[in-house]
Amino acid sequence: MNISRLIGCCFAFVLSIAVVDMNTAEASHKSKKSDKSQKSAKSQKSAKSDKSMKSGKSKKSGKSKKSGKSKKIKVDVCHLDQSSGIFMVINVSEKSVARHIANHGDELPGIYYADDDGDGSGDANGATDSCPNAGFVSNDDDLFPNDPTENADSDGDGVGDNGDACPEEAGLPEDDGCPAPVSTLGSDLVTGKNGEQGHTVQVTIKFGDDQGNFTDYTQPINSFAGVWVATGDFNGDGQDDICALHQNGPLFVAIGPFNNGITLVQVGHVSTTNNRAYRPEVGDFNNDGHDDIVAMDWSEHSVFLGNGDGTFGPESRFPAMAVDNRSIDSGDLDGDGNLDVVINSSAGQSLLAIHYGDGAGGFSSNSTDTFGGLLTNENVHMADIDADGDLDIVSGGWSVTARVFVNNGSRTFTPAASIGNVFGLLMLAEDLNGDGAADIITNPGGNSDTLEVRLNDGAGGFNTPTPYQGAPGPRHAVLTDVNADGKADVALVNALVFGPVALSNNVTIMLGNGDGTFATPYNIPGYRNNMTIDAGNFD
Repeated sequence: MNISRLIGCCFAFVLSIAVVDMNTAEASHKSKKSDKSQKSAKSQKSAKSDKSMKSGKSKKSGKSKKSGKSKKIKVDVCHLDQSSGIFMVINVSEKSVARHIANHGDELPGIYYADDDGDGSGDANGATDSCPNAGFVSNDDDLFPNDPTENADSDGDGVGDNGDACPEEAGLPEDDGCPAPVSTLGSDLVTGKNGEQGHTVQVTIKFGDDQGNFTDYTQPINSFAGVWVATGDFNGDGQDDICALHQNGPLFVAIGPFNNGITLVQVGHVSTTNNRAYRPEVGDFNNDGHDDIVAMDWSEHSVFLGNGDGTFGPESRFPAMAVDNRSIDSGDLDGDGNLDVVINSSAGQSLLAIHYGDGAGGFSSNSTDTFGGLLTNENVHMADIDADGDLDIVSGGWSVTARVFVNNGSRTFTPAASIGNVFGLLMLAEDLNGDGAADIITNPGGNSDTLEVRLNDGAGGFNTPTPYQGAPGPRHAVLTDVNADGKADVALVNALVFGPVALSNNVTIMLGNGDGTFATPYNIPGYRNNMTIDAGNFD
């Protein structure tokens, strides 16, 4: 408490006693003067004359002010005059205030502080230049002197307790006084490379430094066929691991952390037809708390149930509803607590197959629809597009308009209007601005380097797209947080197979601002013909 603000009624009492003593002394002095006045005026005048003549000589300039002697520091205090009962501001020394506090404490009435916002809490830094009938109160605990709704800040984060969502935990004003959210998104990346003559298939881990920069660890696979990657926790240690599915059927897993490199170990084999094993999907499909893997194939699909220690049970198969299946996603479409999978087949058949999970690792094969040929053979996603709490399906691929299939809640879906004039690949369907409704990112088609971000309007439609320039030939994308700021970023792999090498091997990074907008995308070195990407925390 600033000593310049302290004085009390008892100080007034001490002051009044001093005044009384001074008056008594003055009266006595006057009486003695009256007696002396009876003496000879000549003698008095003579003495005074002598003193007057000496005064100029004896009072040398500056002698009365000794060098280095400190001045008395005086402060304004609010004082109650006991005789009149009126508050007034008086100027006294800090030593007097300190003596008053030592003798009487500072809790007595008469110590007052400014209360500019009128909330009854004195301003912590308020000046005592007025009195209580002019807006002063007897405490000084208001840390927010201009806000009548706030006076305390228990966690010291600058956000008043009444408006602090986390009043006992220091946080950020922009987060309502709560600590910055810990991102659940991975900041490291893993990519899988398609095969071509003269270029070895490989899996590459990109270790992020939480600043948007990466260091690569690569493991080649001696084949010209492609490999697709996904992440999960296969041994239950809370650390992200990697699975890699080879187009010819081998299924590999690498158990993290990967600080010293990556080692893929084969844990299964897809009994593939036509060597077309494709895109693994990770999830707990039998509800035992362990991550499992579903792998697409040409005419059947494979399930590998995880044991929770990095190993897997034997392959089980369930029929596909079409051939040449290209894209898969998983989620609980019917709200029964079991994960389902949705699979897009080739453009020739344009068939959407929904396989409902039984919660034991099995899947139905009786729900398919062509929706009048509105489907495509490329990326399919589950996301809550219309913000009604259940998952919808959105799909978009080569030479057709991206489209939402609205979940009716009874294992039926209704095609919604096409999403603008979108041709090409649907790269991502995720909530990019935190409003609870999924937004989308598309590529207009061909080898364009344009990425169009379309924010959801909250009713299942999309606003005018915002274009960003990435790299030619984007093929697959993932939500990530490469700079660890708690805001969703996007990473994309590009594969312009027949184009210039310099434009065909980049990974594009889009740093999110948290509101659905992005900083200017930048490209980091990748590998030619990367076709798949996922994110995790690998160290």
